[in-house]
Amino acid sequence: MPTIEPTAHPLEIEECSSNQDQDDIVAILRRYNTQQAGLANYKRLDLMIRDADGKIIAGLCGETRWGWLSIETLAVEEGYRHQQIGSRLLDAAEAEARRRNCHGVFLDTYTFQAREFYERKGYTVYGKLEDFPKGYTKFYLWKEILPQ
Repeated sequence: MPTIEPTAHPLEIEECSSNQDQDDIVAILRRYNTQQAGLANYKRLDLMIRDADGKIIAGLCGETRWGWLSIETLAVEEGYRHQQIGSRLLDAAEAEARRRNCHGVFLDTYTFQAREFYERKGYTVYGKLEDFPKGYTKFYLWKEILPQ
């Protein structure tokens, strides 16, 4: 591997200008992670529900790796909440994670979002970050999922 002299190549910090730039940065970390912890088997898990007009009204975005499902986003349009749509998405994601041989799920939520919903679904808080945003708390939750 070549050694880069700091004075030979001045470093310029710039904002990423494309999704490809972001993907390239993530690839650097994933190569390192694979060297350290083995093949992660990264695979996206993105689900959505549309209304009769084809508009997306709810969805779940995440990724499986190292036997875990990481849920990045679970969102339901306000007019469709409290109709079991979030539960259906979460159940479907957990079922797919099981098919992928995952043994756990983790996610985060805020005071003003859905902590109680996740706890009713069997998730446990394992950490929190106070004042993020100011006056609120961000909670980190996880759940073990058993094989089918």
